[in-house]
Amino acid sequence: MNPVATLLMTVFFGAIVLMMGIVIFRESGRSISDALNECLAWGAGFFVAMSMQVLAIATLS
Repeated sequence: MNPVATLLMTVFFGAIVLMMGIVIFRESGRSISDALNECLAWGAGFFVAMSMQVLAIATLS
C-alpha cells in the first residue's frame, strides 16, 4: 500500500479516536449536542491540519 495513503488512514483513525474521546469524556453539565459540535470541530481541524502536514512531507521526498 502507498505510504501516503497509510499515513492518511492513520490520521483519519486518530481523528475518530479524538472525536470519540470528546463525546465520551465530556463535562457532566454539557449536553450531547454541544459535545457533538465540539467533537466535529476538533476532529475536522485535526484531520485537515495533519493531512496537510502528511501531504507536505510527501511532496518533499
